[in-house]
This record gives sequence, C-alpha cells and structure tokens, in this order.
Amino acid sequence: MDERRGAPHEGGNAGAKRRPLAYLITFSTYGSWLHGDDRGSAGRERSGAHEEYHQPGSRLGGAELQLLRQPPFRLEPEQRKVVDRTIREVARYRGWDLQALAVCGLHVHCVVDADAPPEKVMTDFKAWATRRLREAGLVGPDRKVWARHGSTRYLWNLRAVEYARDYVDRHAARGAAVAPTVIAKHPTKPQP
Repeated sequence: MDERRGAPHEGGNAGAKRRPLAYLITFSTYGSWLHGDDRGSAGRERSGAHEEYHQPGSRLGGAELQLLRQPPFRLEPEQRKVVDRTIREVARYRGWDLQALAVCGLHVHCVVDADAPPEKVMTDFKAWATRRLREAGLVGPDRKVWARHGSTRYLWNLRAVEYARDYVDRHAARGAAVAPTVIAKHPTKPQP
C-alpha cells in the first residue's frame, strides 16, 4: 500500500501529503436538487466544518427553479444504463478502482479510489457520460444533463470506505436501473 494513503506514514517523511483511500462522489441531474429543496442543500461556498447549509423549504428553491434555462432532467432507464456503462469504462481506462456505483434517476453515487483529485474524477464521469448519451441519441445536443459540481467526500479509513460502499449499494438497490455493484473490495479485507 502506498505509504501516503490512509494513515500518516510512521516515521521518515512526516511532511508527505496523505491521499485518502477513496472518494464518495455524488452528482445530480440538471435542476433536480435546487438550493432550498425540501431535502435541504449545501451552499456553493463550502469550507470544511463551516459549510453553508440551506434549510429545507427556504425561498431559494422557487427562485432557482425560475432561473433554470431548461426543465429539470431525469435519467430514464436506458439513459441510466449508458451512464453506468460509461462510468465503468472511464474508471477502467484511467486505472481508477471503482468500488461501488449507483446510477439513479436524479443522481449518481460512486465510491472510487483514484490518483486524481475528486473534482477531476467527477468531471470526467459527467463529461464522458454526457458524450455517450448524445452519441446514443438519448439526449439532444443542447440539453443540460448534470447540475454544476456535486459532492466530493474524502474517505480516510477502511470504516469510512465500507460505510460509503454500503450506502451506495443500498441506494442502488432502492432506485437504480442497474443492479447494485461492489466491484472490488479493499485488498486488506478478505473476500467472502
């Protein structure tokens, strides 16, 4: 295991940067989760523990809905299959360890170990999924598919990785068009 991953290096290079074991990445479809939504929402300005949070039912949701340039987007079953397949292809091509994936109608969750920042991982997944949806004729050339940015959580220990994989798998079982998948377990955990 890379000594810069997970726990700090014991001795030696104490100043080396750590890399998390994995990321939990979530991104939504365009217009599906606006600030002030009944589920609550995080603000655009985030800084760790001081994350701006919009309470459910605030007036922001209605205001943002009026600002949408297109109607909210929902992934239909055939579109979900294309997104699922594309994310797996991108992860495999980039050498990223996709550990869990749930493609739902209004959002995507994944747990991935990557040697790139989570924002790049998310951007690549969204860009390639959009491209493949257009190539398949499942969305028009000007259709907005994804909301801006998304959520990128750093998973620093095995417990957090296991919890995130379980969360994604439960989510997939509830609403994804494609069966839940844990693609690979962490190498230090015995396979069942």
